[in-house]
Amino acid sequence: SSGINAEYGQIWPGNWGLPSTDPQCLTVITYCRMCGFDLPTAVVPGTWNGRRLPVLTLSESGEYLETPQNIINLLISRDSIQMDHHLSERNKSEAVALTSM
Repeated sequence: SSGINAEYGQIWPGNWGLPSTDPQCLTVITYCRMCGFDLPTAVVPGTWNGRRLPVLTLSESGEYLETPQNIINLLISRDSIQMDHHLSERNKSEAVALTSM
């Protein structure tokens, strides 16, 4: 179990060995990887319901979160995930800088 009830992120396609070429998508993916959390993702080619990506789909409500900061804040708020509890103070400051871009 991922700890987020089968929620998953939709991202733009990647290239050059990257999971996505979009900076916003990479922000979410990088933050999750820094925290050791494997966020399930689905690559969305072209447009997706007119929404901006990345998008995190919330399975329990059917809602969507559309900005990296909103996605990361939700993941941090989930006690079952404990996203950044194991990070050092330096890693936490790097994560803040990453999500502030």
